[in-house]
Amino acid sequence: MGISLGLTTPVLDPAQIAEFHATGFLLVRRSLAPPMAATLQRWAAEAAALPEVPGRQRVHHTQCLKHHGHCLISGIERLTPFHEGFRQLTHALTSPAAQLLGAPAVLLMEKLEFSLPGHPGSGPGRDVDDGWAYYADTFVSVIVGIDADPATQGCLQIAPRRHRVGLQRARAPLTDAEAASLVYTGVALAPGDLLYLDAAAPYRLLSNGGPGACRRYRATFNRQTAGDHQVRYYADRHQNEPCEVGC
Repeated sequence: MGISLGLTTPVLDPAQIAEFHATGFLLVRRSLAPPMAATLQRWAAEAAALPEVPGRQRVHHTQCLKHHGHCLISGIERLTPFHEGFRQLTHALTSPAAQLLGAPAVLLMEKLEFSLPGHPGSGPGRDVDDGWAYYADTFVSVIVGIDADPATQGCLQIAPRRHRVGLQRARAPLTDAEAASLVYTGVALAPGDLLYLDAAAPYRLLSNGGPGACRRYRATFNRQTAGDHQVRYYADRHQNEPCEVGC
């Protein structure tokens, strides 16, 4: 099914769905048409240039490893109400998310992630550690590669087949012992690649010691039967973790 802006809705086959459920993630290379790569990069630049106005998109910052006191953008949440391109991209990603959830899907949150030169990285952790279990019990994130991300530029690493471990503790972060036991697989995205991630799969983000930016777009979905919690999610985020301009 095609929609405007040249986007085509991805469709997963049974083998890909089985791989996702077995390992906790699925990487599909060149899932978006090559012309979309430059478009995604342009959209990311447009989003970064939007003024930081309270009540609109949520902009997150971090300190640069290379230059003390220098502030970097690390992420921009809640873009779809203010950017047509990302709104339609998220719409296109709803269908494969529903395939993996086994039911119609609804968007919980979306975020443009920045790993700029000097970004310190993050992890280890799981998406469910961020309190998502308060809204529903199952989530799938679809991560879109915007820039190439070699190991020196903020590569994402995932611990395969560990997404079913510790589910009884879904509302609690990984313990030190659990984190120490993880063995990671590097997942280097290229522009137009799609990475599907189970919310319980442990992962970490390496620091960016390279010369280039590594940007990704992430859309997270839950089953529609669990409810549409997007408005409530961002209201809770604003109350519990206010987003301030700058570092």
